[in-house]
Amino acid sequence: MQRTPIFDPVTQTFTPRTVRDNLQEVAWQVIADPSRPFNTPLQRKPFTTIGGLIEQYRVMRRGLGYRPVDLLRFALRLLRYATSSTRRRAAYYEDMSWWTFVSKPHLDDPADEHPFAFGERFAQALRHTPKALVAMGAEYADARTQGNINVQLLMDEFGLHDEGDSTLTGPTSTSWLTHWRTYLEQQGVRFFLARSPISQSGPTASTARTSRSRFPTASCRSTTSTARRCARPTRSTRTTSCRRSTWSASRG
Repeated sequence: MQRTPIFDPVTQTFTPRTVRDNLQEVAWQVIADPSRPFNTPLQRKPFTTIGGLIEQYRVMRRGLGYRPVDLLRFALRLLRYATSSTRRRAAYYEDMSWWTFVSKPHLDDPADEHPFAFGERFAQALRHTPKALVAMGAEYADARTQGNINVQLLMDEFGLHDEGDSTLTGPTSTSWLTHWRTYLEQQGVRFFLARSPISQSGPTASTARTSRSRFPTASCRSTTSTARRCARPTRSTRTTSCRRSTWSASRG
């Protein structure tokens, strides 16, 4: 994001600012539970006292109704992931679902096992919270991606990052992707709608002509190294916009 300048449509020029400047830190995370008539806010600023950590625990116990044993099991699994090497995360956890990682009693045993007997409320949160981060349930999201995100969010709580968790100041398209595409086009990159590889002859020709994706794909025809490096967006800062789902966190 730091490499993508913001384009000013009025002056038709790139400004000194980058799309990273469209990030703003969040102060609160709100958990919405459809079975309860109220939302539960969790503070996202780093803890400065032990009392603040204890109060956060009380909110999860009373406001969200999570059982102590469930919180302990999750904390121990998160500790296991945090102390795993980068190599192990890529080789072992990337092929494992997040739900398996947090619920399987013995991760090193290849045999099928019944998951931990989580409380219903906590189990629902574990299954659905990844939808707010990567738009898929815990059964389909890989443990490596979710583990990295959860460890980073936990580090924010203790002030271990230069910046806290942030969201974009507006829709992702206008706050980031539009500037990214404009910048690539200025570098000589051309965008095309993806086409089906089906042969144009025979009875399937009409299908092939209409089989196009909704999103364009970038083709880097420029010889500049800059354009090749920026052929797709990368996130140097964790960013999530519109974090809202049935059992998900919405940032405000």
